[in-house]
Amino acid sequence: MQQQAEDLESLWEFEKKPAELEVEGSRVIPWATTGNGECLYWLVRPGHEPDQWTVMVNEARGDRREHFQLSCTQFLTSPLDRELHSNILSPMPPVRHMNSVSSVRYDEVIRKDVRAELI
Repeated sequence: MQQQAEDLESLWEFEKKPAELEVEGSRVIPWATTGNGECLYWLVRPGHEPDQWTVMVNEARGDRREHFQLSCTQFLTSPLDRELHSNILSPMPPVRHMNSVSSVRYDEVIRKDVRAELI
């Protein structure tokens, strides 16, 4: 990740710098990548504490970027509520609620126990 941060600084010599980074002292810190290769960054702005940093996403094989006015925690939990809308990130698969997962596992255990008693 340190190498990515250093590479980004030199990247702006060749590519258009995102508007969010035009403010003097603004920078991005890489913190994750997806299975598809998209990079996730904290957008660090002067005078903002870490709990105020927002999230930027860079597409895997291009220069498209998205900025989300969300903290890292909000960003990570937003797909669960279907609140995150991205043109870069792949959509999340349907969420199975814990109650349905628990009840399926419970039903499977009961069926196995009943079969074992019948044998």
